[in-house]
Amino acid sequence: MRAALLAVALISSALGAQAQRRARIKHQDDYIWHQPYYRGPLRYGVSFGRTVYYGDLGGLSANTTRASYGLALSYTAFPNLDVAVEGQFIRLEAKDLNQERNYRFHTEVAELTLVGRQYIERYRFDPALDSRDLANLPRYRFFGTLGAGLAVWWPTRTGGPPEAEALGHERKYPAYTWLVPVGGGVSMRLSPRLWVLPELTYRFTFTDDLDDVGPKRGGGRNDGYLQLAFRFQYELPPSKGKPLR
Repeated sequence: MRAALLAVALISSALGAQAQRRARIKHQDDYIWHQPYYRGPLRYGVSFGRTVYYGDLGGLSANTTRASYGLALSYTAFPNLDVAVEGQFIRLEAKDLNQERNYRFHTEVAELTLVGRQYIERYRFDPALDSRDLANLPRYRFFGTLGAGLAVWWPTRTGGPPEAEALGHERKYPAYTWLVPVGGGVSMRLSPRLWVLPELTYRFTFTDDLDDVGPKRGGGRNDGYLQLAFRFQYELPPSKGKPLR
C-alpha cells in the first residue's frame, strides 16, 4: 500500500512541476461539443470514506462499514471530463449471515485506479475564462464515475465449522485482482482552488476470495464493496506570466 501511495505522490509531483512550466494551449473538440477548450488544471487530492463489503457472507445491509483513505492526482483532459489516478487503502469486515458456517473476516485492500468523471452538463466555451482560475464555474456540478484498476488484498478469516480449518486458505496471500469502480457524485467548490467531491461508487472485482471464503467453502459469486468517499481537491496557484494561447 505504501508503494501505491508513494507512486501517486511521485507522479503528482512530476506532472505538477511540468504543468506549472507550460502555458495553457487552446484545444479544439471536433467530436462532441465542437468548441475550443483548455486542458487542466492539475489538482492534488486526498480522500476519506467508509466502505462496506458485499459477497458470499452477506449483503450490503448486514455488514460492518470500515474506513478508507487515499491520495489522488486529477486533470481535466476533455470538456467536462476529469481523469484521475488514485491510490487508496481500504478495510473490509463482515460476519457470516449463514449461522451454520458462522465465518468472520477482515481484509486490508490496497488499490490503484485510473478513473474518469464525466460532468453532466452542457459544455460552453468561455474565451475569457482561464482554466487555471475556475471561480466562475458553477458551485455544484454532478458527475458519473467509471474506471479500472488493480487491487491487492490480504484477509484474516476466523470461525466456521471445525472441518473448515483443514481446507486451508483459498489461495496464497497477498493476492491481486482487477476491479471496476462505477458510481457518481457531486463536485462542490469551497473556494476558487478547493473542491470537495462526495462520491458513491461500487467496486466490482474479479475474485471470490476477498473474504477468504471461495470455492473451497461453497462460494459462488465475486465479491465487491460499496464506498462512500469525500474527495478533497486543491489546485496550486499558477506561476506568473504564463499566458493562454
